[in-house]
Amino acid sequence: TDTSAARAFLEKHYAGREGNATLAADLRQFPRVPAALRDVIAMSSIASDSASERTLARALKRALKDRGVTVIQNHKIGFYHWDYAIPEARILIDLDSFRYHAALASGDNESTFIIDRWKANDGARRGWLVLHYTGECVYRHADKVIEQIVDTVVWRLNGGGPSSDILPQRLSFEDTSVFRWHFTLRAGGTAGW
Repeated sequence: TDTSAARAFLEKHYAGREGNATLAADLRQFPRVPAALRDVIAMSSIASDSASERTLARALKRALKDRGVTVIQNHKIGFYHWDYAIPEARILIDLDSFRYHAALASGDNESTFIIDRWKANDGARRGWLVLHYTGECVYRHADKVIEQIVDTVVWRLNGGGPSSDILPQRLSFEDTSVFRWHFTLRAGGTAGW
């Protein structure tokens, strides 16, 4: 469809860390942005760095469409860029890949591992709730990832947080350890990503 082609163009042209800024600059050139284009942009994965990020962004935007929140990709908070930010609920999400974050002899990925820990600490100390998933989680268990994020957004919007006695509802898959249901962990192998 025309919408699919437009979305594919937007996601390719406005990919990566500078995608949001480039899109904003381009949109400023128009005196008026048609509503149909705004709708396509809102449901597109702008500023993604990977196929997994695009997949999660599209699903997350669909799931949160009527919740009154914004999903911003590749968003900078403090010194760090986050794959997703949901400002209204003060939630930050990073989607990690085994290939990028695994420890290698070169030490490059050890550095990434250290940076990721301090990045998460920084986000939490700035008052944000930090969630982490992997590309494998999105590929194998997107339904659970989306369910947990949406439930966390609802919980935060309803007053849940560090200074609250309100706890999120337990989701059905949270009644057991990830070791029991995650495909990669049950298969005893490594992620195919």
